[in-house]
Amino acid sequence: MSRRAWIVFAGVSALWGAPYLLIKIAVHDLSPTVIACSRTAIGAIALLPLAQRSGAVRPIRDRWRWLLLLAAVEMAVPFTLITAGERHIASSLAGILVSAAPLFVALFAIRVAPAERPRGVAVFGLVAGFAGVVVLLGAHVSGNGSEFLSAGAVLLAAALYAAAGHVLRARFADAPPIGVMLWWPFSSAFVHSAHAFFDPISRAFSSPEMWTHDLIAATHEAALLLPIVLVVWLLRRR
Repeated sequence: MSRRAWIVFAGVSALWGAPYLLIKIAVHDLSPTVIACSRTAIGAIALLPLAQRSGAVRPIRDRWRWLLLLAAVEMAVPFTLITAGERHIASSLAGILVSAAPLFVALFAIRVAPAERPRGVAVFGLVAGFAGVVVLLGAHVSGNGSEFLSAGAVLLAAALYAAAGHVLRARFADAPPIGVMLWWPFSSAFVHSAHAFFDPISRAFSSPEMWTHDLIAATHEAALLLPIVLVVWLLRRR
């Protein structure tokens, strides 16, 4: 690759991996649903002007059932699983386990995409890849049940990412990409919003010493809900 390509590759890799470190820091003070809601709400707010300007929202509104399914398996559930998992495993391990998603893509292709199912050397690569995951877990996860379950949650998130890829290919191949990308975080943030708002308050009452911190977290979450309401209002106007 050219020098420019290497620089872009390194930049994308850093941007892709950085959230896992930030999640590890945030999960000490915030619940997984608050973090997941915050991430998806910010994404929806950032994409809304672009989607509105390009007219990419209206063409896919009639596929809302598939959009909800896609939002669940691509963001709502995986984001929560990864964040919860990072309470007990290192962010570096979480990032590596998530990168197993292509292995699940190939595995699921055997069933849902026969034309793309692995054959020949690809089968060996698939088996070797999953064997590497097992070795990685053995080297980094102790006999602690919490660590094992947390690693399993992150792997499940990787499997859901893979499933979302197949759903996207089957149902949204002809859809405007930015429109689909808007509905993912918007739907996920909406699903998370109620629990994310009330969770800090409930924990504050059960643990009085965290009252100030969790009340601030709840206030921040309320501030995030206001733009979500704005999104709904704008979409209804179209």
